[in-house]
Amino acid sequence: MLALLLINAATAFAQERPAMPMEMPTSAHFHFGGPLGDRVQANLDNWLLRAPLANLGMVEMFRRRDRKPVPELVPWAGEFVGKYLISAVQACRMTDDPRLEPFVAGVLKELISTQAEDGYLGPFRKEERLLGHWDLWGHYHVMLALLMWHERTSDRAALACATKLADLVCSTYLDADRRVFDAGSQEMNMAIIHSLGRLYRLTGAERYLRMVRQIAKEWELPGAGDYLRVALDGGRRNRGGRVCTTCRGLSSCTRSPATRSTSRRSSSTGPASATTTGIPAADSPRASAPSATRTLTAPSRPAARRRGWR
Repeated sequence: MLALLLINAATAFAQERPAMPMEMPTSAHFHFGGPLGDRVQANLDNWLLRAPLANLGMVEMFRRRDRKPVPELVPWAGEFVGKYLISAVQACRMTDDPRLEPFVAGVLKELISTQAEDGYLGPFRKEERLLGHWDLWGHYHVMLALLMWHERTSDRAALACATKLADLVCSTYLDADRRVFDAGSQEMNMAIIHSLGRLYRLTGAERYLRMVRQIAKEWELPGAGDYLRVALDGGRRNRGGRVCTTCRGLSSCTRSPATRSTSRRSSSTGPASATTTGIPAADSPRASAPSATRTLTAPSRPAARRRGWR
């Protein structure tokens, strides 16, 4: 009953709120011909309609999260199905192929069926939920996919699932003596602010707005990115909170002038590194972590990047 009331309130709130500048209409549909159209069709035939069937672990790992022996997962394992669904929902706008939308609906139904009673929708065991790994990052992608699907189809089950997930995030961090910052991997885990913001715009629930504001405040902590203040300052402030005079305000500058010049010399004359190649170092978590599950056969992310995967 509570979920039904929330959904009805969300529908009314969404109808009343004004559109944001440059907001894409949810009813927009596109058709591409030529090489681009061929690429869209190839993506549909060879990825979107095949990936969940070829890689059952994408959803199955969510069912096995509390089994023993404990599954060996990479920290970002929970992102896979969310990223797949985001791309699939976006692709629904670019094709008239009648196979895609029912297929996506089936994947979403399977995903929703794995949601725990408390709202958790990830692959990690109960005592670790939302507290580490890249778990909030995975929930960010899952929640975003659910909201995109609801906006496209008005699927109430998708909105109820996203709401229940968001409520768990709030009860874990907003109503407790914890910070999202302390979950680690801040660049990834704090990204959940995006899907929480979209859910607030859809439902008008103040709890989600409070959570968004808390994360935005935590961005100001050292190492968290300081994204909001940097953006509002027009990029003139570096991520240490100070105005940078050596790089004319590039927000990525966190070093002193001497450190920056030394870094430039070493990167131009020394061996390739993660900074210069864009590939994580061999001792990074992504490079050394085991594969997600036995059924996930895709190469690890650093290797995949070298081979042209995404």
